Amino acid sequence: MNKKSNLTILLSCVLAYSLVLHGCGGTSSLVSSPTPIFSQTPQQATAAVSSATVAIEATPTFTPKAIIITPDNLFIFPGLKLSNTPDSTDFCQHLPPPQVGKGTNQFSPLVGRFSLCVSRSWPWVKTAMDLDTGTLVSSDDKSGDIDMYYTHPDLNGEASYFVSGLNNAHIDGIDTTSLTYTACEKLVLNLEDPGSFEVDQGGIACVLTTEGKMAIIRVEHIYPPKTQGVEFSFAVLKE
Repeated sequence: MNKKSNLTILLSCVLAYSLVLHGCGGTSSLVSSPTPIFSQTPQQATAAVSSATVAIEATPTFTPKAIIITPDNLFIFPGLKLSNTPDSTDFCQHLPPPQVGKGTNQFSPLVGRFSLCVSRSWPWVKTAMDLDTGTLVSSDDKSGDIDMYYTHPDLNGEASYFVSGLNNAHIDGIDTTSLTYTACEKLVLNLEDPGSFEVDQGGIACVLTTEGKMAIIRVEHIYPPKTQGVEFSFAVLKE
């Protein structure tokens, strides 16, 4: 092999080696700048935390006013005696004291049963019910919440009983088997007068008491006409 051939081969090798070095340099320039790729990771983590916070804030909260209850959740309490139908014509002159249970369940601080007779029509019967304390009072007492009166008998000799609000108390019947504090509140707060409730077996009414509490009453038993009395259950609702 002559010197000219050796020179040609040497130049070819140098050229090839320089191309290889140029290619490696290009690859090195791409790998040497990883910072932009890793710098985006903290931003993604921050977005995930933010969405979780919004979900917690949107969780609904419930209040006792929105709890749906039935009268049987309220009116049954330990020690309650079964009602006895009175057979004496002077029953209303000697009404028994109400049966009262305090703090018996989570929906009511005060529940009980009481008998009420037609008032206003007889000089010896002037009885009202104070639902705030669970006691019978005079119809003239400013703490009385409700009393009862009746219409004149019809052609069949039957009279209708009505319960009305006294003083600043309001009453209205509600046609439902379940209710909420809010439903009663809306019903009686819109009344411009004391209101009234026609007595029917099992009927339920909402009452806004003289002390601004919410209560419900239910007709448990209508006594014989000669007695002119009715037995009720009642419950003062928790707000």
